[in-house]
Amino acid sequence: MIEAVVYSFTSMPVWYQVVTVAVLGGIMGSFLNVVVYRMHTGASLSGRSRCFSCGETLTPRELIPFFSWIVQKGRCRYCSARIPVRDFLMEIGMGIMFVWVYLTATGIFGLFFSLAFVSVSVLIFVYDLVHMIIPDEMVLLLILLAAVFLGYEVWQNDAFSIILPHLYAALLATSILGLLWLVSKGRWMGLGDVKLVFPLALLLDVTQAFSLVIISFWIGALIGIVLLLYPRVVYLYRRYTLGAIAKTTRYFTMKSEIPFAPFILVAFWLVYLYEINIFTLLY
Repeated sequence: MIEAVVYSFTSMPVWYQVVTVAVLGGIMGSFLNVVVYRMHTGASLSGRSRCFSCGETLTPRELIPFFSWIVQKGRCRYCSARIPVRDFLMEIGMGIMFVWVYLTATGIFGLFFSLAFVSVSVLIFVYDLVHMIIPDEMVLLLILLAAVFLGYEVWQNDAFSIILPHLYAALLATSILGLLWLVSKGRWMGLGDVKLVFPLALLLDVTQAFSLVIISFWIGALIGIVLLLYPRVVYLYRRYTLGAIAKTTRYFTMKSEIPFAPFILVAFWLVYLYEINIFTLLY
């Protein structure tokens, strides 16, 4: 049934496929925005969307991916409160990523797995930027997806031993970050970062997992240097997030906290997609 639907869809003009997938990505981005706003606040993820300033229920035309934010000039129609640009960027980003996955994925399983993994990854990326924390539920989702992927690989290759290199990779990456967390007593990184690297490394081999860890620190160091060189940069939070740091910190300093999960995720995608190997780069 699913194969028939996919075959029927792929027989349509390419422009139609791309537009449809982009819209689906935008809808997913809009939903992820809701999760970022409501998760762990006591608010339900279901129900009608409302303005967080005036509480007015939003109509369908105010929830159209991509266009509503532009037409409303980034403000609520009822109270003129500013709608964070993050909402718009999330929809645009997810639309682009859905199209990219659709055009590059191989097979039906690869398509749906990649769409799901990308969605959860982006959710963690943004949630950590906004709230400086990684909910365990999101990490568990990644673990479940990684387990499904490995199970599919075992079924395809009819060899359970294929899992072992992935387990070694996950243990290596988790041990490195876990040791840093333990030695620093949580000052260098959060326990959530240690948990996050486990499901990501499950999709890699040992050398890739080591590369993931090193590259994530390289990215973090680069971003930190840029922020130190330009201390008047408002740490991306003043306009991008509604987090506590946006209300308490105006300038970035050596003592400022910085979320590490985005660096881990960017490093993962670089290693996973482009097979970047730190040993190849150094030697």
